[in-house]
Amino acid sequence: MLFFLAACGSQTHNPEPIRIIQTIGRYPYYESIEDLASVATYVIRAEVLDERVERLDILIPSEKGGPYDAGGDLEYFYELFMIYRLKVLEIFQGDVSAGDIMEVRLLKRQLGDEQLISLDHYYFTVGDDLVLFLRAPILEHLAPSLPNPFQSAYRFPAQGDSIMALSADQELESVHPDGGLTLTIQDLIQISEGTLRNP
Repeated sequence: MLFFLAACGSQTHNPEPIRIIQTIGRYPYYESIEDLASVATYVIRAEVLDERVERLDILIPSEKGGPYDAGGDLEYFYELFMIYRLKVLEIFQGDVSAGDIMEVRLLKRQLGDEQLISLDHYYFTVGDDLVLFLRAPILEHLAPSLPNPFQSAYRFPAQGDSIMALSADQELESVHPDGGLTLTIQDLIQISEGTLRNP
């Protein structure tokens, strides 16, 4: 009995954070690269310069389609973000220029001692060379985000300085293991020319 009470007492003095693993299915799934590109404000190749964690006000007002955030009605799970600062290397779609510095935000869920980790999410690494599909936010003070967390980021091949140095049929690896779409250099060329169409 004394051992049991001592054990309970030690747990009271040293609480451990509760970690919950779950998959959040609130994102649209795109059937093709053309469909993904059609909703993207920007399609860019960029280098990840640095990262930070930041709490952001993401509650969308009623005049912009609120009262809840774009992810659903549990807005308090959507306050904490990973913010990545990017250097734009190549532009395939959108009003940016090579050399521009821009940011992208990825959800990072935490509420008190509860940390919610979605299996749909991943995080970038400083130095990553990526092709990203990004969507402009509804709220102007926010950085762009990914149209969905598992189909919107691809690793640029290490042997290429630009898409013109690579074979048109070369495929890019999705950052997420279950990306579900195949992105080729030819797709990027067609996106930049405005000629990408579904077969």
